[in-house]
Amino acid sequence: SWLKHIRIILEASVKIAELIEVQKASVLVHCSDGWDRTPQLTSLSQILLDPYFRTIRGFEILIEKDWCSFGHKFASRVGHQETKSPHHERSPVFLQFFDCVWQLMLQFPTAFEFNEELLICIADSLYNSRFGTFFCNSEKERVEARIPGKTASLWSWINTPSQIKHFKNKYYKPMVAHVLWPSTSQKAIKLWENYWLRWDSSYRPNPGPREIASEYEATLNKQLEEEKKTNEQLQRELETLKHLVTDLRRDETNNNIKVSQLSAPVTPPPPPHPAKDRTKENGTKQVTKKGFFSSVADFFSVGDVHSETQKPVQRTDNY
Repeated sequence: SWLKHIRIILEASVKIAELIEVQKASVLVHCSDGWDRTPQLTSLSQILLDPYFRTIRGFEILIEKDWCSFGHKFASRVGHQETKSPHHERSPVFLQFFDCVWQLMLQFPTAFEFNEELLICIADSLYNSRFGTFFCNSEKERVEARIPGKTASLWSWINTPSQIKHFKNKYYKPMVAHVLWPSTSQKAIKLWENYWLRWDSSYRPNPGPREIASEYEATLNKQLEEEKKTNEQLQRELETLKHLVTDLRRDETNNNIKVSQLSAPVTPPPPPHPAKDRTKENGTKQVTKKGFFSSVADFFSVGDVHSETQKPVQRTDNY
């Protein structure tokens, strides 16, 4: 079935990316002719490995490099030249590549700069012959037929400011993942309904990359609001703790002052002296009636006074 082919192509692309990224090996990709399966696998593996090819400019360069310049037979596979293209050579190889890219966008809705509309626009231009980008079977034939001078380029039209804004993924996050590792299980592969069923009047579009990205954005915004509320609550609690710490420090300072006042040494009053009669008479100190001195200082002071007041003994020669 179609989805089985899509899964096989994705599995081979993931294998190539694993050999290059994990095992650091060189990979040679080839098929019977080299212009069908080869560009499918090489371009998908480059999208997995290099974020540049997930941008609008990088995706255009990838198609021009690995499909147009490499020699994919657009005329024979699409049937532009009815008289020269046998029916058995027609094959939707290029559409398979777009379907695989859409599967990657479905699993990684924020990894691509472009949206689903760009894939549909390029796929439509493949068949409506509005641009000459996918004419002929090789670059040589396009040059010989002077296609670049006679027709407009699809890339020039896409890159005009009025058009490119319609192809940008507003949920794009550059370098959201350096290497993409998609799931290739059967349940992970979905039908690209917005392309294959878009002309069915009874079809109701299922969530595509845009809707998934929108849901993803809503989930992130909800988580952001919850984290914002949590941060505000934590900030309020932090301010409360700061005030509490300030109050505790102030109380601790006051308590230390009180404790220091209580623990300061108290000088006891001097002991009372024994009763003394310190009345002065004739400029001398008289000893108490009992004849005791209150201190050594009193003893010497009295002695000094006595020595000062005592009259010297006069010596006489008469005995």
